Amino acid sequence: MTGIGKSTLAKIIFNQQYPRFGKYCSFLDDISKMAKTKGLVKLQKQLLSNMSDSRVAWNIENIDYGIDMIGETICNKQVLIVLDDVDDVNQIQELIGMKSLCPGTRILVTTRDKRVLKIRGFKYEIVPYEMEGLSYKDALQLFSRHAFDSYPPPDNYDALSKGIVSTAGGLPLALEAIGSSLFLQKEQKIWEEKLEQLRKTPNRDVLGKLRISYDALETDQQQIFIDIACSLIGKKKADAIKRWRDHGLSPEDAIDVLISRCMIKVTNDHRFSMHVQFKDFGKAIAHQERESKSTKVKYDQI
Repeated sequence: MTGIGKSTLAKIIFNQQYPRFGKYCSFLDDISKMAKTKGLVKLQKQLLSNMSDSRVAWNIENIDYGIDMIGETICNKQVLIVLDDVDDVNQIQELIGMKSLCPGTRILVTTRDKRVLKIRGFKYEIVPYEMEGLSYKDALQLFSRHAFDSYPPPDNYDALSKGIVSTAGGLPLALEAIGSSLFLQKEQKIWEEKLEQLRKTPNRDVLGKLRISYDALETDQQQIFIDIACSLIGKKKADAIKRWRDHGLSPEDAIDVLISRCMIKVTNDHRFSMHVQFKDFGKAIAHQERESKSTKVKYDQI
């Protein structure tokens, strides 16, 4: 999910491994955003310039020619490539091509959507790894380093720190954002207010990141996500599906999308589960929508 530390872990692995590969390494940041703003040809040029003569890279004028050039460059060399934040299967195909890769080559992909790993005709093994939240001890340590520049937290902030950490569900993004917002803040009443606020709704920076995943959903998928967040955690999937179908929604496809994007989980006994930050986010969105409808009704009555 968003903010779990995918890019951070990818950078650590890349830095550990690149001495084995010499100059044949490339780390492409934030591919989903770059593809939308600057185009995939720009990314192809960047990848090639990292690993070969830059003059070859800058001669690329279209995606197909870029695929051919990349294929010729990496097909007989062991390379290390990180594709960070991929949101479309075509991005993988157009950045590493479909030609044979040299044995020993490593391609590391980070994504919020597991469906991008279903590549038609791709003959290599894809090994998925789903990131997990931090343990409580590690979460408290990360929060403390951002809030106090030290660990463990001072005795007079210990209970408040533990309370705040418990609201984050082990999400590094939330722990860093909240900790940084409280850095050098010594007034305990402000800490108490922050804890009370976080028990109702996630940190604003975290909300913004989670909103990216939510905005990428179709309308039906958004409705089903909100329903699960607000009232269906721990409820049976089959019962909810019947209700959604009665209301004209397409729940099976929506559930598959939400699972693939790590926004919900279905437990072994077929019940819904969700990370606490996504649950609080869903409730916040539902509240905003109710407020918006209420305001609209008032204006309509004027």
